[in-house]
Amino acid sequence: MSQVLNYGKFWMYDKYIVPGGCPPYPYTPNHEISRAEFEMFHVHGDPTMQIRTAFPQNPTVDHPERTPMIPHILQVAVSVNNTPVEGALVLVTQGDNLYIRNLTDASGNAYLDIDPPTNENLTVIVTGNNCLHYSGSIIVNVLPEIPCRPSGETRGETGREYLYTTSTTDLDGEHIFYNFSWGDGTYSGWVGPFDSGAVASATHAWNEGWKTYEIKVKAMDTCGEESDWSDPFSITMPRNQRLSGLFFNIVEQFFPRLFSIFDNIINR
Repeated sequence: MSQVLNYGKFWMYDKYIVPGGCPPYPYTPNHEISRAEFEMFHVHGDPTMQIRTAFPQNPTVDHPERTPMIPHILQVAVSVNNTPVEGALVLVTQGDNLYIRNLTDASGNAYLDIDPPTNENLTVIVTGNNCLHYSGSIIVNVLPEIPCRPSGETRGETGREYLYTTSTTDLDGEHIFYNFSWGDGTYSGWVGPFDSGAVASATHAWNEGWKTYEIKVKAMDTCGEESDWSDPFSITMPRNQRLSGLFFNIVEQFFPRLFSIFDNIINR
C-alpha cells in the first residue's frame, strides 16, 4: 500500500498545496504566510513499492515467439540501450498461476527450467530497477503425435523398392514432415510436408539379405519440433537363393505347394 499512499500525497500536494492551485480544487494557501510539510516513507520489505535510482527506461526483452510443450530451458535476455541488465526479475506465468521466476545474470540472461502443462500461451513479465514493466507472450507449440507404426510388405527381395505408409496429427494444425528409419543404418530424410492426418509414404530397397529389418518413423512440425519414434514394423529379406535343377522344376510344375515349402525352408 505504500506506493498508493505516496502517490496520494503527491496528488494532494499538486492539487491543494502548489501556489496557484489547480482549479476547480478550492483550497490554495497563501505561500507567503503558510508552509506545507509532508513525509514520503517506504515500509522496508513492502513488495508493492519499487525504489528507483534513475529515471526508468523501457527494457528490450528477447525471448522466443514459440516454445515446445516439453521440459526445456527457456532463455530470456534483458537489456537497456544495448547494455545487459543484471538482476532483473523475469517471471513466466500460465493462466492465473505463477509458473517460474529467475533473475538475470551479468550478461542480462535469465534461464528458466519450464515444463508447460497445457498448450495455453505463456506470459513473460519482466521488472527491474530503473526498468519499466514489460509483459509479453509465448505460444506453446504442441509436438506432433507419435506416428502410426509403418505399414507395408513384411517380406521382400533385396534390391527391390518397397513402399511404406504412416500418418499422424498435429494439434496445432501445422504441416508435418516424416523421417523413416529403415533399420539398415539409413534414413529417408525428412519427406513432406503433409497435412495433419494425411497419409505419408516413402520407399526403400535393402541390399543385404538373410536379415530382418525394423522400420520406424518420427514426425516433425513446421516449427522443427519432433515426435518420438513410432513402434517398429519388421520386414524380412530372404537369401534369394532360387531353387533350380530338373528335380525342383518338376516339383514346381506338378507340386507347387510342395515347392513353396522347399522355397520357404531355404530362403527363410
